[in-house]
Amino acid sequence: VDVQPKAGAANPDGLPPITPNEFFYVYQQRDPPNTDLYSVDDWQMEIRIRGEAVATMDTRFFENHTPIELEHTLQCIGGNPRNTLINNAVWGGLPFDEVLAELGVSIPGSTIELKMQGADRAGDTGRYTTAIPIEDVTEGRVWLMWEMNGEPMPFDHGAPCRFIVQGRYGTKNVKWPEHVDFIDEPHLGYWETRNWS
Repeated sequence: VDVQPKAGAANPDGLPPITPNEFFYVYQQRDPPNTDLYSVDDWQMEIRIRGEAVATMDTRFFENHTPIELEHTLQCIGGNPRNTLINNAVWGGLPFDEVLAELGVSIPGSTIELKMQGADRAGDTGRYTTAIPIEDVTEGRVWLMWEMNGEPMPFDHGAPCRFIVQGRYGTKNVKWPEHVDFIDEPHLGYWETRNWS
């Protein structure tokens, strides 16, 4: 009998090469979006430069684009030998710099970080936020994904889409994105203010 490990945990043979969606670890700081208020079908993400909206995208973008597959391992920053929280999936989407180019968004030369905000809550601080160096975007390490292992992105993993940032722990891979902002000064999000980065 092929017994699958619990979500995110290794079995005696290690981790499976590709983890089925139902066994892929799920983590967010506190609460996922309230489904009474959050509608996947009505999702929109605002793209901002220094706080000013310059573009908006919705699920029609996904309907009009064929995703590119990227096999990628996601690991929780708090993982350890007793709490592995690491899995591998084939994600489907596009490099975020290509998405921006299609939307006509140019990154200002003064930008140092991309701030991202998800619809999930983070303690008493409101929405979950984090930031990454702008080089992650310009060098193609940031992808916007709307498929996971050939299926539409599951709700627990950020439906309708999430960010995958290659080379960064899970804290930087924002789910349920509400807006992104190109900023000129460092931003400390939920985990960064607690010295996890």
